[in-house]
Amino acid sequence: MGGKIEYTDPGLIGIFLYQLGSCALFALIPIAWILVPIFNFSSALYLRRNLKEAAQTTAFVMSLSVIVPLYITGKNIIFLLNRIISPFQALWRPVPSQRRGTDPDSDIPLRHDEPYQYESLAGETAIRLLRIFPGSRFEDQLVVELVTADLSYPPSYDALSYTWGDDTGNIDRSEKLPCKNGGIICITKNCEAAIRRLRLPRKNRLVWIDAVCIDQISNIERTHQVSLMSKIYKSAQKIIVYTGEGTSETAELFDWLNSIDENELDISAPWTLEDLNSTELQNLDEPARRQVQRRRAEFWFNDVMWRIRRVWRTSMISTDRIHLSDPQVQHLVREYCSRRWFRRVWVLQEVALPPINRIQVMCGTNVTTAERALHAISQLQGDELSYNILHIFLLFRRRLKNPKRSHHLDILIATRGREASDARDKIFAVLSIAQQMDESSFPKLKADYEKSTQEVYAEFSSFFIEHHGPAYFLSLIKSPSQLEDLPSWSAHWTVPWPNCKAVKEGGFAAGSRPPDIADSSAVFEVVDDVDDAKCLLLVRPKILRGYFTWNGHIDDSRETDIRQVEAVADDEVLVEMRPGIAALLKRKKDDYVFVRICPHALSEDGVHELVERWSTVLTNGEGEKSAPRRVDSLHDYLDPPQTFRVR
Repeated sequence: MGGKIEYTDPGLIGIFLYQLGSCALFALIPIAWILVPIFNFSSALYLRRNLKEAAQTTAFVMSLSVIVPLYITGKNIIFLLNRIISPFQALWRPVPSQRRGTDPDSDIPLRHDEPYQYESLAGETAIRLLRIFPGSRFEDQLVVELVTADLSYPPSYDALSYTWGDDTGNIDRSEKLPCKNGGIICITKNCEAAIRRLRLPRKNRLVWIDAVCIDQISNIERTHQVSLMSKIYKSAQKIIVYTGEGTSETAELFDWLNSIDENELDISAPWTLEDLNSTELQNLDEPARRQVQRRRAEFWFNDVMWRIRRVWRTSMISTDRIHLSDPQVQHLVREYCSRRWFRRVWVLQEVALPPINRIQVMCGTNVTTAERALHAISQLQGDELSYNILHIFLLFRRRLKNPKRSHHLDILIATRGREASDARDKIFAVLSIAQQMDESSFPKLKADYEKSTQEVYAEFSSFFIEHHGPAYFLSLIKSPSQLEDLPSWSAHWTVPWPNCKAVKEGGFAAGSRPPDIADSSAVFEVVDDVDDAKCLLLVRPKILRGYFTWNGHIDDSRETDIRQVEAVADDEVLVEMRPGIAALLKRKKDDYVFVRICPHALSEDGVHELVERWSTVLTNGEGEKSAPRRVDSLHDYLDPPQTFRVR
């Protein structure tokens, strides 16, 4: 049920007039390229302005004088081809059957007392869009309809970033949204308020909203549409971040933000490049080398376009600067960032994937740019949840030296405090960010709502163990699982996680580790058991003597309780994962369960020293510095390697 997007045909006369103007612009290009530099640089010298800014403005105007006529010409060619092809479209396109009450232009009364019946989307890149009809006042009756579109040739539409629940936590789908093409869709109050704010006074607006455009009852459709999320948000003309209705404090904050000059914003170019030297580049294989070279070109293009936009974009700047003290600003920002939107995990991909210039932040009737919103967030000190958005935004625009390493675990570490209604979304909600950064190098990592939470967590934990090594991944687990049938070696992402003392501050804690450390921390294998449950096989030596700590290396511990290895319980065993790193296992029938990763040393002082630099020990593989070489002490404190089956 639902119509399709129709493209407007300007007619042959309109095309002729457009092209006439385009030809006139082409004729003016030589004149513009002579006069614009002379005018900009002479005015800069006369007024003693910044020559760099004058050069940027000149470059923008000169490039615009070429791009605009080329764009008009290209669009006219498309319109002409469309007029030529359209009479023949009926030969290969079936005529859709008409059903009573589904034509929005029909005089037949439409029934709005039954739920909207979603029809299956045809095509790998098919999506639904919500057409919002005009309304002059906020309280006017909403009139909408659902239409289908294809991301292969998308129409002009906007995408909404919001939260289902409002700031009171109300996620009840109590509001009824009547569709002009038949049926009602139940939505939350916050979703309805967002639609009302998106509605234009005089023309229709096409918007993608997850709660409306995805059939939430169908797990198959949810799975498929989640895989298209990155393309949906990157293809949108604008991304509207709706953070709720405004207050007097948010109005004051937005007025202050919009009065700041572009050059005073405390956000540098939103991407950095971890580049390779010539030797490192030569060591990469050909596909990886091409990826790095493509990233270099992308970096320089984005940097130039960002600088041009900063010079040109002035529409959001107030003529009068509003001055607030630092305590006032921090109070307003902290109050604003306490809203529900800043705590949800799904919103991160919605603002990290699209270009920054396409994102607008809305709070009631107040609107500002994403760059100004990030400037506000940067004013906070010590607010992890709010600053996390800025961290993810900048992290996403960085590039690892090794393009074959997965970013997903790093993103999960960075989003550890984010909330999700569905436990599986702790993984799925950031999957698009990881796939974009990894350039889809790991296709087996995908969302699947047909799987249970236990299956999803075990599957992704298995990948992280294989990719980063068991010692590092298991070191992140600090709380026992509360999910029945979840393997003991699998992370439970809804309990406190990870152990922050195991994470190197900033950047890519997991992905930046040397490959030899990540890949050879232990001989291991994740296998399917006879009852279809996954188990971890570790081939490692048992530790016979020395000291270890149960709690000193955990971020919420206040003391370091050091124990002798010989004092472990009869049903427990310490196995060496790497020098200085041990896994405490507990026997359960014929197998074992994982308990915790612990620092191990041959002396008590060595344990204290490992605890002090725990993240470095895990990242660089540096064991106890004062310990004898492992080769000389192999028979002193280690048994020969044996297989431990960990469930």
